[in-house]
Amino acid sequence: MATTKAPQTAANKTAANKTNRGFNMVSVMLSTVIAAGAAVGGTYFGAHHGPAQATELPAPPPPLPGYTLALAPFMVITRDAERGNHPMRVVLNIEFTEATTEASVTPLLLRIRDTVLTQLRELSYEDAANPRHMADLRQSLATHVTEAGVRGVVRVLVTDFVVQ
Repeated sequence: MATTKAPQTAANKTAANKTNRGFNMVSVMLSTVIAAGAAVGGTYFGAHHGPAQATELPAPPPPLPGYTLALAPFMVITRDAERGNHPMRVVLNIEFTEATTEASVTPLLLRIRDTVLTQLRELSYEDAANPRHMADLRQSLATHVTEAGVRGVVRVLVTDFVVQ
């Protein structure tokens, strides 16, 4: 059996268009209601959980030191305010940048020792015995060694310090 389609008349086309238009309108309204509900729900539940915690990346490790010069111990006599003598023994290491090599520092070794010895001789017993002045001493030594023409000094390390 063959089925035949009834020819569409103008009345049938108008009824079909009204049905499609109604279906389109319902789908648009339903989508709008769902989107609004999702926005309200997200705002409500998001407010109860608090703000997202920012995760901090760990700081990169400090760069490894370059060449480190170990100086022979210094023996110096310091004087106190009453002009009393006090022996002091200091052992220092100087860290340089990665670009600095032993070959570039070795010719300046005597200049480094002279500069450090001069600074240690100017140190009073009260300053030497006060542990709070150690950071200032390190910084002062690094500055004076750099001013003496030695390039690439990163820091001065005090590895042994005895004052009697």
